[in-house]
Amino acid sequence: MSRTTAAQTFATFLLFSTAAGFAVNAYAESDPCSGVAEKFVAEVTKVGQKEFKVDAVRQSPVKGLCEIQSGTNILYFAPADNLIVSGNIFDFAGRNYTREKIEALTNETLGKTLSKLPLDKAITVGKGPVQVIEITDPDCPFCRRASVWLDGRSDVTRKVFFAPLAHPHAIEKVKVILAAKDPEAVYHAYMHGEHDKDAAVPAVTDEKAKAMADEHLKLANNAKVSGTPTFLVNGTVVVGADTESLRRAIEKAQK
Repeated sequence: MSRTTAAQTFATFLLFSTAAGFAVNAYAESDPCSGVAEKFVAEVTKVGQKEFKVDAVRQSPVKGLCEIQSGTNILYFAPADNLIVSGNIFDFAGRNYTREKIEALTNETLGKTLSKLPLDKAITVGKGPVQVIEITDPDCPFCRRASVWLDGRSDVTRKVFFAPLAHPHAIEKVKVILAAKDPEAVYHAYMHGEHDKDAAVPAVTDEKAKAMADEHLKLANNAKVSGTPTFLVNGTVVVGADTESLRRAIEKAQK
C-alpha cells in the first residue's frame, strides 16, 4: 500500500507491524489515564516531535498500559515506566483489541469524509447494485491487485477517484484516463498493466481533464486519505488490497 511520508521518522518508530503482537489477559479493572496525554506529549517533544497530536487517551485492556490515539493510529504508553509499547493486543481466544479499535476509528473518521466526496467528479466502473467508493493510483501495485479482484464482481458499481500519493508520475496517467472518451476502458487498461511497456505517457492538452486530475488529488487529501487503495462500502472503510475485508463489506451491504 502506498503511503505518504509526513512525519516519516516518528511514524516508522510508532506504527506497529500487523505481524507484531503479544497475548495477554484483558483486564476489566478501571485504571484512569488522566494526565497521561500531557506527559506523553512532553516526552515526544523532547525527541523533536513537537507537532505530534494526541487525540485521546484511554485505559487499554492491559492494566497499567494507556492507549494513545493519534488520528486513526493507536499505540500504548506505560506511564509508570515511561515506555512506549508497539504491537497488537490479543487475548487467548484470538481477539485483536488493537485492530478492532483502529477499524472503528477508521470507519468513524475516514468513513465520514469519504461519504462526502462529490460522486459526480468520479469515473464510474461497473453497474452492480452495491456502490464502492475507490481511491486509487494507476502505478500502485496494490491498487491494481484490488482493481483486478473487483473486476471479477458484477455486483458493484465503483466510483473511482485518483490519488497518486506516492507515485508522482502517475498523475499523467490519471489525466489520460480522465481525458478519454471511454474513461472506464482506459482505467482498466492502465490497471491491468497494458501500457507498462509504453515509452511514454501521452501528453494531455485537455485543460478540463488536467484540472479534474488535480481536483481528485485535492479531494483525497482533504478527505484525509493517507494511502492507496482505500475503499468505502456502505459505511465500511477498507484500506489496502484487503480483498477478504472487501468481500465481507460487499456481502454485508447486500443484506
